[in-house]
Amino acid sequence: MLFILPECRSLDCEQCFSRDFCTKCKPGFKLYKGKCLIHCPEGTFAHQTDCLEDCPLALMGEWSEWSFCLRDGATCGFRWGKQARVRETSQGGTVTEEKGASVCPPQSETQRCRMKKKCPTGETEKPTVERSRSF
Repeated sequence: MLFILPECRSLDCEQCFSRDFCTKCKPGFKLYKGKCLIHCPEGTFAHQTDCLEDCPLALMGEWSEWSFCLRDGATCGFRWGKQARVRETSQGGTVTEEKGASVCPPQSETQRCRMKKKCPTGETEKPTVERSRSF
């Protein structure tokens, strides 16, 4: 038995399930909820020929190391603080749509942590960033 696909009403659509519901867009368009769009709607991510509402985990990179345990910007003086870490796309957060890859936002998470040491009396210690100098 031969099944004939219906003719698509949209000029941007290559294949349709019905006249108004696209299943494959022409090159240069992204498929989202049966419609062909030039750009994915806000809150969605381009992935190959589709717009997805969730970023595929396969494209996410590794988690960073946990940050310093901080509270109000200090690493001491409190019993509990918070620390954070991030995970960006496996392409370093700069994936182009032309290659058909996803553009996923970095993910982050925080956790409660115990402060590592007491501050000298009346002082709070701010984390320092080591910088190397080249002469």
